[in-house]
Amino acid sequence: MLDNLGRHSADRIIPALQDIRVGDWISMGGRPTETTAMRVKAFEKNEWLLWEHHGCPWVWYLKPIDPETTRLITRGKNRYQIDWTLPIALILMEIGDPFMMRRQLRNVKRRAEALAAQRNTPDPASAG
Repeated sequence: MLDNLGRHSADRIIPALQDIRVGDWISMGGRPTETTAMRVKAFEKNEWLLWEHHGCPWVWYLKPIDPETTRLITRGKNRYQIDWTLPIALILMEIGDPFMMRRQLRNVKRRAEALAAQRNTPDPASAG
């Protein structure tokens, strides 16, 4: 797949990657550069994240539904250069991106549900 530049996504939370700050680069694959990363513009921990790539903002928002349920809402805005790259950008972003986003959101859901199940499973060592 083209997302993550062909690299596999993490299948668990990586503690070393949880301490982000405004201005940090979040890599889409490999060493973070202006080409391969998103820049954190603003966030409220455990609520929302706004990041940007080449002037194109992307926001992730966690909307609590009830004590057991949270909805993840994401929105992005693309800007295109009018040059020879336009047809490629349109194919990648307007045709390919919805499929990559669906896959990404399903993977986030799978990991979140696995983490919730793990938290709700009684620890056999503490059982009486």
